[in-house]
Amino acid sequence: VDLSNVTSSGVFNVSAVGQVQQVGLGSSIAVNALSVKTRSNGSISLANMSNNAAYVKLLSRNAADTAAGSGAISYYDTNGMSVSQIQSTGTVTLTTGGVIDTDATNVLGSGLVEATNLTIKTLSNAGAGVILTNASNDIGTLNVSVRNAADTAAAGSTATENTTTGAGGAVRVSDTNGFIVGSLQT
Repeated sequence: VDLSNVTSSGVFNVSAVGQVQQVGLGSSIAVNALSVKTRSNGSISLANMSNNAAYVKLLSRNAADTAAGSGAISYYDTNGMSVSQIQSTGTVTLTTGGVIDTDATNVLGSGLVEATNLTIKTLSNAGAGVILTNASNDIGTLNVSVRNAADTAAAGSTATENTTTGAGGAVRVSDTNGFIVGSLQT
């Protein structure tokens, strides 16, 4: 499925077999909640920094839709976002211009993150943190970078960080059985 410009004040649902990707230079997805599920180990590539969704649910599933699939997931967002659910046995890459946190309101899910390799980068001069606190998260390896808006240096400050809101570049991640920290930069 190829997606271009999408605007909605509600939930935008995409269900596919195979790859879901964003096409068109300058295209953007601007919705309150984004839900994408692809079967047959399909990948999801929505990598335009002008995307803007308050809540995201991104799932790569196997062909029978009975378990996580191995498709890579890549999502970029201009602001912060709340994770409703992320699932892939492959690589998941999330990049935002603000805090990434757990969907505490259950708009599209409980905030569960299941990823073999999870790489998160936030881009904000004030330092935008990562707060993924679902106790059932199942992450294999975690890589987090809290960077300035230009992506030229680390951002954040222990003087201003808040482990509840993610302000100041705070990082707090829960997991059901522990995970490997591949890299952490803040």
